[in-house]
Amino acid sequence: MRQPRLVGVVAMLALFAALAGTPPAGLAAASPASRDGWPDTPAGAAARQWVVAFSKGETAMRQALTELLAPESLATRGLDPRMATYRENRERFGTLVLATVDKSAPAELEVTLLASDLSRHRFVFKTQTAPPHKLLSVGRIEMQPGGHGFSH
Repeated sequence: MRQPRLVGVVAMLALFAALAGTPPAGLAAASPASRDGWPDTPAGAAARQWVVAFSKGETAMRQALTELLAPESLATRGLDPRMATYRENRERFGTLVLATVDKSAPAELEVTLLASDLSRHRFVFKTQTAPPHKLLSVGRIEMQPGGHGFSH
């Protein structure tokens, strides 16, 4: 009588192990580009690259902005003012990591990022709708009253 019970427990453990790798209902299976939580979309790829560069430091951020930003975005606001904003925000947040994906579309992504002090900050990334899907803007939505956002 113990053996059928043991088989049932082993079967349940196998089921739980299999489900652990399954995404929640309504979400696509993880692809290599999205295994770390970022959506496998143009906006998701740009946002991920921006966040990685933000956390690596000024040299990485300058290079990422040069590669990521659409020419029309750079024409509106140049690289030097963007880097000044980056330095202020790097001082404020330290590093950033993805906490949640709040809204996702191919050319727009809203995420919550965690700063080094574990404070939560909402960001919106917008890219071109057509290839090469360059980054148009990065904005921050403050979740506390009286806060100020920023844009790249």
